[in-house]
Amino acid sequence: MNDTSQLTKPATALLVGGIVLALVDLFGLIVAFSNRMENMYSRTGMSNEAIMLLSALGKLNGIVGLLLSGVVIAGSLAMMKQTSYGLSKAGGICGIIGGVLAGLLGWLFVLPFGIWAVVTLRKPEARRLFDRSIAS
Repeated sequence: MNDTSQLTKPATALLVGGIVLALVDLFGLIVAFSNRMENMYSRTGMSNEAIMLLSALGKLNGIVGLLLSGVVIAGSLAMMKQTSYGLSKAGGICGIIGGVLAGLLGWLFVLPFGIWAVVTLRKPEARRLFDRSIAS
C-alpha cells in the first residue's frame, strides 16, 4: 500500500456515504419537526403519550444521525489528507453505525463504505501512510 490512492478510494466512498447519511437524517428531522407525523398517528387511534414518544424518538434519531454524519464526513476528509488516523477510524466506525440506523439507504450507500474504510485502515501499511504524512 505504497500508493496513497489506496486510502483515497475508500475515503471518497466514505465521504459520499457521509453526505447521503446527512441528507437522509436532515430529511428525517424536517419530517419529525413538522407535525405531519403526529397528525397521521393521531388518526390511527394511538394514545397521545405514544405519539409524543414516537415523535421524540424520530427527532432524537435525526439529531444523532446528523452528528454521526458529521464525524463520517470529517473522518473521510482526514483519511483523504492523511492527517488523523484516529479521526479517520472514528469516521469509518460512525459510518457503520450510521448506516445501520439510517435504514435502506444507509445499508446500501453508507454501511459498505464504512466497512471498507475500517478494513483498509486496519492494515499496517495504512497506518504507515499516516505516520509518514505526520513526519513530513
